[in-house]
Amino acid sequence: MPKDAKTILPASLLVEAKSCLIVGGGNVANRKARTLTSALANVTVIAPEICEGLKELVSNNQIKYIARKFDKRDIKEQSLVFAATDNEEVNNAVLNACRDNRVLCCCIDGNWRNGDFVSPASFRHNGITISVSTGGRSCIEARDIKNAILEFLKNMEEITADDTTSE
Repeated sequence: MPKDAKTILPASLLVEAKSCLIVGGGNVANRKARTLTSALANVTVIAPEICEGLKELVSNNQIKYIARKFDKRDIKEQSLVFAATDNEEVNNAVLNACRDNRVLCCCIDGNWRNGDFVSPASFRHNGITISVSTGGRSCIEARDIKNAILEFLKNMEEITADDTTSE
């Protein structure tokens, strides 16, 4: 196994109606919030400022936003946490608070190796969820493979639709 990869255990988390926290307000936090809301989680974002995508989710009442810096007490009552800031020190503080409270945490930076899980590149299509992970070795490769599988499925639907048309 390459040095940068980790051995993973694939799992699909059932987070519907569970409290999930994202610390950070940028584009990565936005992607994680959208993934969690699509799984019907109760999502809270804590960050001094948030990007436009997160503002949209807040205005649509899809997530709760707390405009301030992270506090280790924020971890209490959470089922799952994403440390998604651009500050390694803050992400590390989030990870440590999660460890102290036995809450699963994913770090979105160089701390990812110390976290409890990584997020695979995923999509939902016709009731099926497809996920691709490289164990953290290459997010770009996982994304590219995910996109290739999605394109393949779309092409298969076009072929099937063409085959079922009558003359």
